[in-house]
Amino acid sequence: MGLIYLTLLLLIVNAWACREEPQAGGADSSLESYLEGRGAPRLDVTRVLELAAGGPGDPEILKVADATRLANGTFVVADEFRPGLLFFDSQGRFVRAVGRQGRGPGEFEHIAGLVRCSRDSVFVWDNGVQRIAVFDSSGAAVREFAIRGSPYIVACSSGGVLAVLEQPRIIERMDPEGRSLRRYTGELWLGDPTGRRALSVGTFDLGENRPLGRLTRLAVARDRIYVGTAESLVVQAYGMDGSSQSEIEILAPMRRPSDADYERAIELLVEGFTERDYREQMKQELLKIPKPEWLPPYREIFSDPDGFLWVVVSGPGEPVTILEGFTRAGEIGGYVVLPERSRVLEVGVDYFLVLESREEKTAVVLYRYGIAP
Repeated sequence: MGLIYLTLLLLIVNAWACREEPQAGGADSSLESYLEGRGAPRLDVTRVLELAAGGPGDPEILKVADATRLANGTFVVADEFRPGLLFFDSQGRFVRAVGRQGRGPGEFEHIAGLVRCSRDSVFVWDNGVQRIAVFDSSGAAVREFAIRGSPYIVACSSGGVLAVLEQPRIIERMDPEGRSLRRYTGELWLGDPTGRRALSVGTFDLGENRPLGRLTRLAVARDRIYVGTAESLVVQAYGMDGSSQSEIEILAPMRRPSDADYERAIELLVEGFTERDYREQMKQELLKIPKPEWLPPYREIFSDPDGFLWVVVSGPGEPVTILEGFTRAGEIGGYVVLPERSRVLEVGVDYFLVLESREEKTAVVLYRYGIAP
């Protein structure tokens, strides 16, 4: 979890400390029926392999920040708590660990994620020092470069176009009852794979300061960028020249959040705190904030390199994770169902790389998908 995000989390607790909770109903459990009724076919998913680091001398995966699959089949897991990179071969067997705590070459202050600028190299976004470190597929350090400005989200196309959403600027709005509601806006700009800024796409509303609030997400394909603010059922597509290209309308019914959705959303917010007592304290404070009346229409968006868009439409507390898929033209391509508490890390043209949580254990798993028989 990023340092900026933890700061915003503290603002959430302070801003909502004394508010009254509105009445809210239970979550709608008929999402699959709704999608099928709208003509969305269910696609088959097959569990292929699980990355294993359990042999003698293998390091333990402490906390997965991100993971990627390179063109040669190598898997790379970014461990936020280590911090460092863990390399696995194409069969999921551990190969080597790279990196350590620090600010020098080959060291990491705080790994926020992996930036997918190339299929044969690893680009690591370290928001502790605001730089990207580049490694080859064997784990050797190649170069590093700084990201100017105040990055909040950093993404990249496989063609090397960098997309940076700036840190939020706080603005005040009033809700229908006349109460102040803080919201956050930030500029989205594009640059080259050395961090140099090229052009501005525009300023976007970044979301709400509450658990289960609407949050802006980016998904980058080879030649386009998807921006979803979750303010509506629409995800906007932009070209690499910053021009608006099209809108894709998501299929999702309006649903009220369940208690399970809310508790799971809060667990995800506080999991970045390493001290258990403080994590529990923050969780209890966040539980005092009222649930929103409605779930956001979607939680995350992803794109494969060719621009096929995937959108997570299930609530965080639901028994399965459901993603809808859309073609570049906005046509529904189908939906997939993954196990409970699955967090998608990367999408390829025929696979999902997923972080699965089972009780106290997490695992990075490769799934392939296709048309169900």
